[in-house]
Amino acid sequence: MTSRSPSPVARLLGAGAAALITLSVLTAVGLSVTPANAATLTFSQCNGFMSGGVGGATTQLECDIEIINTINGPNRSAVLTVRRSCTGGVNNACPAGANTGAGNTGTVTTTFSGDVITSVNQCNGSANQAAITTPPIACNVRITNNISADQIGTLGLATLNQCNGSDGTANNVPCDPDTATTSNATVTQCNVSGEGGGGTVDCFFELNNDMTSPVSKVSSALPISINQCNGTGNPGGSYVTCDSFITTNITAAFVPTGGTTAGGTTAGGSTAGGSTAGGTTTGGTTTGGTTTGGTTTGGTTTGGTTTGGTGSSGTSGGQVTTIPRGGVAVGGGSTSGLQHPALLAIGVLLLTGAGLLLHHRFGRRAS
Repeated sequence: MTSRSPSPVARLLGAGAAALITLSVLTAVGLSVTPANAATLTFSQCNGFMSGGVGGATTQLECDIEIINTINGPNRSAVLTVRRSCTGGVNNACPAGANTGAGNTGTVTTTFSGDVITSVNQCNGSANQAAITTPPIACNVRITNNISADQIGTLGLATLNQCNGSDGTANNVPCDPDTATTSNATVTQCNVSGEGGGGTVDCFFELNNDMTSPVSKVSSALPISINQCNGTGNPGGSYVTCDSFITTNITAAFVPTGGTTAGGTTAGGSTAGGSTAGGTTTGGTTTGGTTTGGTTTGGTTTGGTTTGGTGSSGTSGGQVTTIPRGGVAVGGGSTSGLQHPALLAIGVLLLTGAGLLLHHRFGRRAS
């Protein structure tokens, strides 16, 4: 038994159906792509700066970190700005070891795409051989989080643990707030520091209980941890000053781009006047069976006769949609907000295929 290969018309209809199904699936899933879960990073510097060796005693320890984290819908990024200046110690520079950043440096800014920085460690266990007073041991962290409203999660007040055990003989400890003791706090700083006597431990973190203020607020979407100036500057007379700042801003909700095609009104005008010319009449009959009287979709067809051979006017029946050249016909109403021109094009392809199939069948009967 010999199998028959599909006719050209069947192949055309099959291709059109496959294209329609594919486009429908793409439309359903949308065009935007959500990136994979972002990584959370830790940055550390100026920790374990031990005195001695070639550089001798520590004479300077000044380190700063500024971070701007941004969460906008599925998108994550961070901008990190750092500065380090260490004098004395083993290598006469801020140490490497387990630190992310090493060596002395001026202000350096780095951008991380797809990542946010949630943890900072600096100036811990450093400058513990000789007293440092001028300039003082000075380390600062400033973190700003910009989070879109659709990602903010739960907003709460940052917690603090600072200036505990930093009370050596005749020490000046003007910490603000003084001896905060929360365990596993957002900010842990200046604990067991400046213990040698006669020194100063002056550390600050602004706690703002006003929940309408972004100052000292943290989000469950971006947990923050600051750990600095603990176990540092313990020789007698050392001056330790370390400050931390956290600000969380709520930005506008994320609005996806792509996924829909913005249309508007497709203007084609009405079909009017004279005769309606369309195609050729094949085999003595009007292609497609009957010519429907009445109205043409998008406006009224007025006057004249249908040209293209003798043709057969047929009988008035169901309405047949006519798509004139130049776009979709517009009459009493309009195709306002056409969203998927690709679907319209495929619809035209399927209608054309149906017409070819009918012609194929009627032509074979006639022959």
